[in-house]
Parts: sequence; structure tokens; C-alpha cells
Amino acid sequence: KINNIFDFIEFILLQLHEELKQEINPVNCETWNELEKKAYEKEIGKEQSLITKIFQGFLKVNNTENNEFILKKFLYLIFELNSEKLGNEISIFDLFNNINNINISNINEDLKNIGDNSCINKKIELFIYPKILILMLKNKNNNIAINVEEKIDLSNLNESINNNYIIIYHLYSVIYEINDNNNKKYIVKCKNEANNLWYLFKDEIITSNNDLKSEVDNNEIPLILFYYRDL
Repeated sequence: KINNIFDFIEFILLQLHEELKQEINPVNCETWNELEKKAYEKEIGKEQSLITKIFQGFLKVNNTENNEFILKKFLYLIFELNSEKLGNEISIFDLFNNINNINISNINEDLKNIGDNSCINKKIELFIYPKILILMLKNKNNNIAINVEEKIDLSNLNESINNNYIIIYHLYSVIYEINDNNNKKYIVKCKNEANNLWYLFKDEIITSNNDLKSEVDNNEIPLILFYYRDL
């Protein structure tokens, strides 16, 4: 059942994965230890597709009390934003810096599998960085102002990678929600890398500008962000 735009994006990704999936042997990284390799093979399975190759990443969720961990694959991350924990204004980079204090609703249930304390003392790392990172922001009551950066450095979210290995993501599309007399509408901004312009799609109207924030009002709330990774 599709109730909102988050469900719609999930439906599209999963349906495309089902259509394109094939059986392959998982590939391990030489720098992983044996426990990480086994956890990865258990979580990834053998059915992969073009969708998983592009959008799939892995979180490593550690229990800091007993050193147990799980790997959790994802095609997107859903951040439940709470102003009591995060304040009234936050950037996307700060969201990742506060990732241990944020409810990531599409993986939250699986965290209960770590130890006997539901992973209360958890530490989250990005274990595998996806080529395309999809962030879904559930901003309860729309009471948090979100600063959407066009470039974010997420290198510090994995302590096991080489310090010289830089993970940079660039924003290329944003879906905004508009509350117009209690009627929800959506607009989209997409960047054309060829001319470095942002294109706004609003009903039948298409306009362009070199500034992401232009033509976006305060009542237009960023819901879904699409970032691509430097390779």
C-alpha cells in the first residue's frame, strides 16, 4: 500500500530490483576481518541487481558494551527528525555527525538483534558507501529548518578506512513538499552537470537557475535528497 511519497520511492526501487535481479557471488573487501566478511555475506545474500549496485549501502551498527555488531543493508535511509534532540535547525552534514542519536526508521527494528539490551549503547558507521545515496527526511510537524548542502564529506563515518580516502557526495536532486491549504503537493529540483544549472519542476512549469535555494519558499520542505558519490 502506497500512502506517501516515501512509500512510492521504495516501491519503485524494490520493483525494479525484482525485475533485474540475478544470482551472483558476493565480493569481499581485503581489509575486512573474518567477522565482517561473514556478516556481509549473510546480509547481502546472492541476489543482486543494477539497483543494488547503484543504491545499496551498508551500515555497521556496533554495541559498545559487548563489541557485537550487525551489518544492515539499505537502498535509502529514513531519518526521523526530532527537534528535542536536534534543535530547530540542522544541516545534512550535522545529521550524519549525530547519526547515533537519530532514529533511522528503516533499520531500527533490526537493531534489536544486537545483544540483550536492544543496542541502547550503539555506534553506527557507514560500512559500505553507495554510489547514489538517498536520504528521506521525516520532519515531524516541519519544525526543523534543514540546511541542504550541495556537497558533503562523509569520510569520518567509517573508522576502518584509510585516513587519506575521501568520501565526497554531491547533491543532484531534491524533492520538496508544499502544504497549500492542507493539500500536499511536490516540486522537484534537479541539477544539470553539463551547464551547472538547477532546474525546478513545478506542475507544468520548468525554470532554471544557478542557485539551489532560489525560487524555493520557506513553506517548501525538503523531503528526499539524492546524492552521488565521487568515484
